Amino acid sequence: MGTSDFGKKFNTTLQNVDEKYSWINDMIKARQELVIMYIKLLNVSLSRSSNQKDVCYPSYEDVTDFCNHLIDYISHGHFDLYPKIIELIENCSGRSLSIANRTMPKIEQTTDFLMKFT
Repeated sequence: MGTSDFGKKFNTTLQNVDEKYSWINDMIKARQELVIMYIKLLNVSLSRSSNQKDVCYPSYEDVTDFCNHLIDYISHGHFDLYPKIIELIENCSGRSLSIANRTMPKIEQTTDFLMKFT
């Protein structure tokens, strides 16, 4: 995926938001850092491997550091940001239970998968 495609797939642009919504930009920055860490892990094996039989893996420390950041990101989103986002949507739409009932199972499924990965 090229750099221009990356911006189309993921919101990498900080938002012009009121101070009380600064957590949106904090989450975008955290996601950017996590994606960069992941790409660096992938590049280790790709750049060091000149022969397809020669497999090179990231260091234990790099993988552990990535997993620790991933856990922090997941926890922050799951316990702090997602409830704020759902509350904002509910306040604007008045459809409290339907949004939460549709959204939270998907968030929990992703959280469970990432927790198993780490």
